[in-house]
Amino acid sequence: MADWRKVLEPAEFKNGDMVVVELERDDILIGFVDGRLFAVQNECTHEELPLDDGEITGDGALRCSHHGAKFCPFTGKALCFPAIHPLKTYPVEMRQDGVYLFV
Repeated sequence: MADWRKVLEPAEFKNGDMVVVELERDDILIGFVDGRLFAVQNECTHEELPLDDGEITGDGALRCSHHGAKFCPFTGKALCFPAIHPLKTYPVEMRQDGVYLFV
């Protein structure tokens, strides 16, 4: 059954900050862009390499450092080749006592 789970203590996020949390068998990348949190699978859909060593680009995209694939961090949509499949996304919210994921 899906439920909200606290995954991080309250923190100050700066634009472009990203952190990986392990939840059961999944690594989930939580980040902060333009005043909003996002949560996506920490695995590029192009070649299943980790995204957490990538970056948030100037236009707000999540860029994989391995082959340059870009994704919308909020919708998971693949924005350019070599990725063609979207990332799995997770509902995420900041509450007074921490960061919560709906899984």
